[in-house]
Amino acid sequence: MWQRPGGLHQLEHRAGSPVEHFQTMTVSADKVHATFTAWLRRDEGWTEPFTWRSVSELL
Repeated sequence: MWQRPGGLHQLEHRAGSPVEHFQTMTVSADKVHATFTAWLRRDEGWTEPFTWRSVSELL
């Protein structure tokens, strides 16, 4: 997680190989907290609150 200027939070995760590197952004600190909590608990569907884009698409 990276907090960008203006309160924008950037989250990234890998689902395996470097090709499976994803990113999303949000202004909601609550959604970031909920996502990290769900990830730590290994809850299924922790990625669902966001639309994730492949980092390779952003280059």
